[in-house]
Amino acid sequence: MKTRMSNASYTITPPFILVASFSAQSHSFINQNVFPKSPFFASSVLSHSLRPIFQHRTWNKPRGSRRHWRSDTWYRSQWVCCLHHAATPYWHPLRSEDWLNSGMEADGWTAPFLSWDSLIKIDRKTFYANAGSACEQYDWAFEQAGAKYDIDPVFLAFIAMQESSCNADAGGPTPGLMQVACSNYPDGQCTNDVAKSVDAGASFLRKQLDENNNNAIKVIGNYNGFFTKGDQTGLNGGKGLTQDYPCSDDGKAHGMPQNLDYLQQTLNGWFLGLNPYGDENWLGQYHCSGDCSSGHIC
Repeated sequence: MKTRMSNASYTITPPFILVASFSAQSHSFINQNVFPKSPFFASSVLSHSLRPIFQHRTWNKPRGSRRHWRSDTWYRSQWVCCLHHAATPYWHPLRSEDWLNSGMEADGWTAPFLSWDSLIKIDRKTFYANAGSACEQYDWAFEQAGAKYDIDPVFLAFIAMQESSCNADAGGPTPGLMQVACSNYPDGQCTNDVAKSVDAGASFLRKQLDENNNNAIKVIGNYNGFFTKGDQTGLNGGKGLTQDYPCSDDGKAHGMPQNLDYLQQTLNGWFLGLNPYGDENWLGQYHCSGDCSSGHIC
């Protein structure tokens, strides 16, 4: 089946590749019938003329309800990672959670490269008006830390939603809005103070960006405790993070089990205005953040 996006016809297959060319003309980014509900896709946040390229099998357009559409395997857990680079005349291939988590099923996470500057994101105003409404009250802190560490404030809001649902009173071993390790605070002490928590989170992100050549996947994964063999942490027998590590004896001995859906929920959830803790809780394929009750994989 073919449908339309801007002036382009296309078919869809799992997995798929999306390529688009720049255009000086203004077009709606994507048809809401294709990606319903997300304000990023439902509006003209970006102005590009898209030229999608797909191969092989076509995808049947949703018949009425979003529930029916979301039951499609490729969309349920292998969605997209919106990537774009302003210096190139094309869009990057869209990637699945398997790509984001490359290596976890084998010898350990490899953190494939994706430039931080290549990330497409919903704008702050739209985020606050929808999935990120809980964060709007802390916009002043995101702006303050963003300016200090040269990070777009909306990235800090995305992380805050993923980490604490923008709840400044969130507890746990790393309490506060950003849930960042206590070692990132100037005095090494965690606090629920909003300004200090956001500053510590932004400080960690800036340090990680500088140390990892702006690799967004490595930086965001590290925020959740992901690690590669090259990090030489000594964890997991010297390997990178694997699927079975978080709930292993070694994994449980080193803090809360990592959320293996973290990259998917962040990059393909909050960044696009979707709520993986709400209506879009189907995002991801593990669904066991911090919980080992379902078996050895978390």
